[in-house]
Amino acid sequence: MEQKEKLKGLGGWLILPAIGLIINSLALSYFSLESFMIILLEDFSFILFFVLDVAGACFFIYTTVLFFKEKRNLPKWMIFVLWYQFIYVIILSISTEGYSNVLGSLAAAWIWTSYFRESKRVKNTFIK
Repeated sequence: MEQKEKLKGLGGWLILPAIGLIINSLALSYFSLESFMIILLEDFSFILFFVLDVAGACFFIYTTVLFFKEKRNLPKWMIFVLWYQFIYVIILSISTEGYSNVLGSLAAAWIWTSYFRESKRVKNTFIK
């Protein structure tokens, strides 16, 4: 019982996803505004990025709320945003012809997906 209580709460490795969720929520909100301003200046090629940025900002903000409320469906949403981010990086890399972030994004999505599926802390924390 003592071990279960020790592996509960938003501590340990969960600090890193918390920081990532906050940063990504802010960044995608900013990029949404930036893409919108570029579209207003008649460069319609940014419509795809505007849609992806707005959707991503919504996904990340919702997942951040689930995270800090310790909701039961957080692990599924966290895995979803990790893979959404990977797909976003692929699209961005193809459009800018720079593939440097794809492998890092794939590694991060794979590692954190495993963590959110297997971690005892995750299973003990997100129960509401």
